[in-house]
Amino acid sequence: MAHSGTNWRPTQRQSRLLEAAQDEGLDRSISVVCKAAGVPRRTAYNWLKDPDFAAAWNDVWYGTIRRHLPGAIAALVQQAQEGDVSAIKLVCELAGVYSRRTQVGGDHGGQPVVVQFVRPEEGI
Repeated sequence: MAHSGTNWRPTQRQSRLLEAAQDEGLDRSISVVCKAAGVPRRTAYNWLKDPDFAAAWNDVWYGTIRRHLPGAIAALVQQAQEGDVSAIKLVCELAGVYSRRTQVGGDHGGQPVVVQFVRPEEGI
């Protein structure tokens, strides 16, 4: 965990909140996590102002999200294989095959902004 260099340790209540944030489930809003830990939401937001607690929270919260990535990517690839154009574009971007380039400039006079996909080696 990236902390401020002190020997910071979470309090018992903070530890309960951090543990609750690691629980499985897709509907894990901060309100749900706070309720599970028995910590008022306002208290959690106050703790997040402390850089050490915020770093610990981010490690736990984003670590939980990262654990779901393999399944999410597999589902995205499945959608792409079934012909979902948005999924195909996103898979190509994630694979580094294409990247988005938005051309913006001047008065568009009601014309849509052009978004095009280019191979990264062709330049952006």
